[in-house]
Amino acid sequence: MQGILTQREKRSLFQRTGVIVAVAALAILGNAYGAFAMFHRFTHESTDDAFIDVHFVTVAPKIAVT
Repeated sequence: MQGILTQREKRSLFQRTGVIVAVAALAILGNAYGAFAMFHRFTHESTDDAFIDVHFVTVAPKIAVT
């Protein structure tokens, strides 16, 4: 019976249990990651625009000793 579709085949993608569970799990993981990232950003200092000022000092001797 090629033209007859069962009720299970007629359900749209967003009415399937597996899809609902997967989307809910991704939403929970996304919210958890976002909360962690926000908490980390509020409690840690960022140094993206920092630079290093270096003064070189020579440590090697200037005269040869034999």
